[in-house]
Amino acid sequence: MFKLKIGTKISLGFMVMLVLITFLGGTSFYFINSIQEKTKLIEQSALQQQLALEAEKEFKEAVSLMRAYIGYGNEDYIISAQKRWLILTRRWQI
Repeated sequence: MFKLKIGTKISLGFMVMLVLITFLGGTSFYFINSIQEKTKLIEQSALQQQLALEAEKEFKEAVSLMRAYIGYGNEDYIISAQKRWLILTRRWQI
């Protein structure tokens, strides 16, 4: 078909390899950036879930302490509940 010199064939082969490697590098760079963005979203949603669960735990603990105060009449329970409520409101700036 084509009568090309051996040096030209080798150069064309290197050019093809260079184009393929550049294409693979570009797609890898694109997908790595995409993965980083998705990872940030996952981390953010995990943090939000952790904070929500922590707030729920603190709230339930405060309610439990108030019930203990109502049931037993010991003021230590209500003081502990008030301290927990202060911690919770400071943390969440309610």
